[in-house]
Amino acid sequence: MKLYELINPSDPYLFEAPDLEIAAVVSIILGEGKTPVEEVDSGNLVVPFFMLGENEDWTEKTFGKTMEEFLHYIHTERKEDLATALESVIVGNLENRKEFFETVAMIDDPKKKEEYKKKYIKRNTSSMNDIGAYAAKFAKMLREEE
Repeated sequence: MKLYELINPSDPYLFEAPDLEIAAVVSIILGEGKTPVEEVDSGNLVVPFFMLGENEDWTEKTFGKTMEEFLHYIHTERKEDLATALESVIVGNLENRKEFFETVAMIDDPKKKEEYKKKYIKRNTSSMNDIGAYAAKFAKMLREEE
């Protein structure tokens, strides 16, 4: 798994994905093509900002598929990877992320885990737009599909 950052104007959001295909779809879902993605380890921008629908050209050039074909492929062949990546989306920088997951791992009670997560998000989110909550809802929807 690689660590990626959604380049968001307000708060940093980090997530894990096995590869560029999944990272690209996370960006497409959460930012509608307006949130570029950077690979944290290398600092390389791996998914660009799409202003006027250039994402169709980019998916064809990068993955050899139209946007529709690419999204269909991910939904049918890689849905589990996508759901897992979406579940890993959390607000904060690398240090915040490490602290969050270390703390969550020490909490046994699911209710207390959820309380901690809400407090963490409130403390680390400056925007009204909670991208992490949207990612979690989307992941849940994917997992509930037959």
